[in-house]
Amino acid sequence: MKEYYRLTKPGMVYGNAMTALAAFVFAAGVAVSFPLLVATILGLSLSIAGACVVNNVMDRDIDVHMKRTQGRAIPNGRIPVRGALIFGAVLIVIGLGSLYFFTNLLTFLITLLGVFAYIALYTPAKRLTVHSTIIGAAAGAVPPVVGYVAVMNVLNETAVLLFIILVCWQMTHFFAIAIFRLEDYRNAKLPVMPVSMGILPTKVLMFVHAVLFAVAVYALYLVNTLGLIYTIPMTILTIGWVSIAGAGFFVQNDARWARKTFFYSLILLVGFSLAIALS
Repeated sequence: MKEYYRLTKPGMVYGNAMTALAAFVFAAGVAVSFPLLVATILGLSLSIAGACVVNNVMDRDIDVHMKRTQGRAIPNGRIPVRGALIFGAVLIVIGLGSLYFFTNLLTFLITLLGVFAYIALYTPAKRLTVHSTIIGAAAGAVPPVVGYVAVMNVLNETAVLLFIILVCWQMTHFFAIAIFRLEDYRNAKLPVMPVSMGILPTKVLMFVHAVLFAVAVYALYLVNTLGLIYTIPMTILTIGWVSIAGAGFFVQNDARWARKTFFYSLILLVGFSLAIALS
């Protein structure tokens, strides 16, 4: 059972659930409906978990070439492909079903689109094109939109800004991973940006997306007239984010800098989630 649990990529599920929960509370304010909250987070989490299981099945031939993933259960035969696919499908059906019956149609459709983008677009695209990262970032930016739309039942400028913020965060976050795990991606022959285009162009894109993240964070403040609970921590965290991204142009050890950027990105995501939830 533990092996099946690991197939769901729990870290990814919990991180996405956190941003969805924060956006839900942000939208609801003091009028939080706990049944709706439970249905939203549970349905979304199960859908993401199922998509991750299917992703593991599709990536099994890649995983054997990467140190980080070569110990996974499917490529090592500890879990059969058929069993994993059934498990993933059941999770997706239960998750999407929960959203369909207990939230609203828009929330269901957005989650369905995110699951489709992750499985049918991002997973095969990462073998073929350097541009797969933006597809994955778009799929990964769905959870806060789901949390927000579950309450508001509308796609407005705030929902769009939440999406943009998460896309920009993920681009810098993933490129950092791609740099400090560069050999893994080379061994797997995956055309990620540092492999295909080099580290310097990757650093430029990381910095550009860090700046765009800052702009979108400020735009969210303007659109929603958020208070100091949002403004002060996000100003500090965003300055740090842009600074650490910019520092990449002056470092000698790219892997060490990328790893630090990765860990800071996790702090930033938690800080952003808390800031919008408490604002």
